[in-house]
Amino acid sequence: MLDEALSSSVLYLKTNTGSSSAGKEGVFDKKGNLLFSEDGFSDSDPSRKEAISYPPTLVFFGAGHVAYSLYNFAAILGLDVVVIDDRRTRLSLFGKAGQIYTSFEDLENITLDVPNPYYIIFTHGHVHDEAALEYALGKKSRYIGMIGSRKKVSLCYENLMGKGFSKEVLDHVHAPIGLKINAETPEEIALSILSEIVSVYREEKNTVFLERKIIRTLAGLSGDAVLAKILEKKGSGPRSTGTMMIVRKEDVLFTIGGGAIEDEVIRKARKMLSEGTGSKIETYELEETSALRMACGGSATILYKKL
Repeated sequence: MLDEALSSSVLYLKTNTGSSSAGKEGVFDKKGNLLFSEDGFSDSDPSRKEAISYPPTLVFFGAGHVAYSLYNFAAILGLDVVVIDDRRTRLSLFGKAGQIYTSFEDLENITLDVPNPYYIIFTHGHVHDEAALEYALGKKSRYIGMIGSRKKVSLCYENLMGKGFSKEVLDHVHAPIGLKINAETPEEIALSILSEIVSVYREEKNTVFLERKIIRTLAGLSGDAVLAKILEKKGSGPRSTGTMMIVRKEDVLFTIGGGAIEDEVIRKARKMLSEGTGSKIETYELEETSALRMACGGSATILYKKL
């Protein structure tokens, strides 16, 4: 249900912190209307509020060598990819990605309904880059990037301004794409692009990005488990607010940052599993003088939720 609600826009999650309903959660729209909640959730109880969204879905215009390298890097980060191209043989290489076979002259007729799309433009021989950029500029997105030399980018911009696009709009396009790391090979160029993408979506400091690989794992989980989530972080703790980890008796899925705090959270979660206790919230000091003897500084509040 949360997966469906997040399909289009940023929502808000409130987590009860009062002793009587600790860990109960409700999802709200931007206007503050409650969309759905767990049994026992109370909007009047003490709670923490956070904006929630998905990490970006990468939408490729082009299925060349750089696109293929970027697809492989994105898989490591757990990012979803959709590839658009007019060459079936190239599309077939992107096995687990969404694939759209179409002429680039026919982009307006494609159906593209993905959460938080980030558009990356590198069509074959750059022949259709301008058409792809025109399409992307007509959609809502925090990131549009286009490969190519400054001369080629400048010419493309001139043509689009002739079609009515403003300089201010075009200035938001990342072109030439990627961080400046003197990249040459397809793999190096892909690394520079993905680094730039991460830097853009991680700028949203007050938004928690729910990783789809975790959502999918939760959906297919069987047996008892505890979801451990960083509910609040102060100082320089290892991971940000919203980071989640799943603890079972036999294994641990994902990480909240490692170190002494993760060891303690795993220990406490497994104790919950053996004792059959419910959800709770704990705060840990991350100082050298604290029980965990960590050098991060600050503190982390962890929500333990029995699944």
